[in-house]
Amino acid sequence: MVVATHLPFSMRYFCVEAERGEYAESFFKDGYVGLGWEGLEDRNLLHESRDSIRSLLKAANPDESNYTIGSWTGTLYRFAQDIRPGDGVLTPRLDGSVYLGKVVSDCFYQMPNEEPYYPIRRLVEWEAQAFQRSELPSKWQDRLRNKRPTVFRLPEVGAHGSWDNFIDWAALYIASGKLESVEVAYKLKMAESMEAARLSLTSGDGRLEDHLRAGLNAKYNFLDWHNLDKFREWCKENPVALNRVWAEDEQLTIIDRINAFASMLPRSTVSGPGTRMKLIAGLLMGLDVEKHPPFQKSNFDQAYERTGYDPVPKDADEAALYAHALGFFDKFMDEAQTRGLPLHHRLEAQSLVWAAMDPRTQPPAPPLPMLNGAEPPEPPSGLADLAVSLFLPTDFLEEVEGLLREKRQVIFSGPPGTGKTYVAKALARHLAGDSGSVDVVQFHPSYAYEDFVQGYRPVETDGQISYKLTPGPLLRAAKRAEEEEDADHFLIIDEINRGNLAKVFGELYFLLEYRDKKIRLQYSREEDDLFSLPENLYIIGTMNTADRSIALVDLALRRRFYFQEFHPDKEPVKGLLARFLEGNDLRDMRWVASFVDAANEELADHEAAIGPSHFMKPNLDEDMARRVWKHAIRPYIEERLQDERDDARQRRLKRFDDLWERRGEASPATDELSDDEPDADVGS
Repeated sequence: MVVATHLPFSMRYFCVEAERGEYAESFFKDGYVGLGWEGLEDRNLLHESRDSIRSLLKAANPDESNYTIGSWTGTLYRFAQDIRPGDGVLTPRLDGSVYLGKVVSDCFYQMPNEEPYYPIRRLVEWEAQAFQRSELPSKWQDRLRNKRPTVFRLPEVGAHGSWDNFIDWAALYIASGKLESVEVAYKLKMAESMEAARLSLTSGDGRLEDHLRAGLNAKYNFLDWHNLDKFREWCKENPVALNRVWAEDEQLTIIDRINAFASMLPRSTVSGPGTRMKLIAGLLMGLDVEKHPPFQKSNFDQAYERTGYDPVPKDADEAALYAHALGFFDKFMDEAQTRGLPLHHRLEAQSLVWAAMDPRTQPPAPPLPMLNGAEPPEPPSGLADLAVSLFLPTDFLEEVEGLLREKRQVIFSGPPGTGKTYVAKALARHLAGDSGSVDVVQFHPSYAYEDFVQGYRPVETDGQISYKLTPGPLLRAAKRAEEEEDADHFLIIDEINRGNLAKVFGELYFLLEYRDKKIRLQYSREEDDLFSLPENLYIIGTMNTADRSIALVDLALRRRFYFQEFHPDKEPVKGLLARFLEGNDLRDMRWVASFVDAANEELADHEAAIGPSHFMKPNLDEDMARRVWKHAIRPYIEERLQDERDDARQRRLKRFDDLWERRGEASPATDELSDDEPDADVGS
């Protein structure tokens, strides 16, 4: 057994269960985790596609249902291709405790000479002793209490005092080449404007306001656009305060400068020590940005927790907040240096912190080491790749796949423009693979059972009109699933709650709950076979929560579907637009994400919030954004306000128009929360 030491909970972790804990001791003693299925003899599943694994399992287990084969396929695929060397692994024991370890090999096949006969394996370095479940992160405890598959990814959690893990991430980010181009370059540009403002104040050339506007501009990714106008105006009218912070006096410490300026800045102009320090730090960049980098309390609080650095005192003022951050940067640089990662100055340290705390930033995956020293294969095209293309978290798609495998019916619910249909189609196509199929139908008020299931349709024969019983999209999809039972088939029902559901589904309500039963359909003849819904037919519905002309689904249907929310103020839709803009190199348009957040805050209607997909266009520019606002968003807002009194409606519309007019001052989406209130600093 090879022992690992102090594994951080912040790694990617997978649970691999050994017959509900029966063989956990063998895993631990022999330094591996493994699986075993008949029909996969001498197979290295690292190189097998999902469809290939399914076919092998079906051939070896012809009597098993397609649902069971699909579940097994997912388990084997996750074990062989989703887990990577360097990931954490957990296996439960019979007594309820767990072993934790780190995966150190790719998937390989090795038939053992004795039980357990688990030949599909990965080598593991285990921690020296077991952990009680009470010692695990609460998210993991909750997941382990529920019914679960043999292999699944555990929810991500923050690190607990792990400089090693934090610096490993920093090294990968630097190696990606993004540090200078994504995080440092624009801060240097801002610092140039602030230095020009400082020199303009000294020379009195009359350009102070221009330089302040160029430097204190919310196109940079940390300034709070709600406060910028007032702050810039106050600075312009109070040059004495600027002299306090920019004084050419080497005897003044940075703390002296901050305290002097903060004592003059009215809290009626900017309140909250975190927000005030954020703006003061913008001024300090005009002195030496490499020594005095930007500040954002929420990011730094997360970094303190993730590395085990002492948290900032709750009653800290502006100077104490910044001094604490500078101390953290210096500690970060020291820790990195001892691990062979030299950082040149505080600005690099600060930029790495922001990159690590940015929810849009995914750490680059390390290369996959091969046991025989060969070059690693091309990475598998799995849910992780789909998640990247959709700008969604991988664990979210894994969760939805799990819901589908378990219940086979899921409804995506949320306001328009949140990506429900787009994600449904993309996920269905991915899970169906090359051998499955995806059909889409949209419900509407006149849609009926005869349209969806089967009904009589007029046909012309020799000039005569007759009526023929014709299958609808459900029966066609079901027939295809029966004929191609080795594949997964999907039926997407868009706007599912726009139809009269009891009328459309009819007796299918019963089959949605009892897939193993058969019934006679409404228009079936006595000699016709009874009908059942195939186990390999999956249904994804989308439901618009903003349409006031329709009702929500009734309880009978709700019991038959799992529901997944798509709301702009909740993950995974929260932050989606910002991730999209960043991923498409639309840095200059990142204000759009902040504008949408501000508009939703003003709208204050959870079920009818403005969705991000209105602006999710790869070639988005200012003109296109203006057209979206004028011809899509504003009319939608007007419709939502139609029940208000005319004067109240006009006042609220003006507030939205004002938000739009100030769009150039909208902060980029890295600054989702203001630092006005310390308790609100939960992340950016």
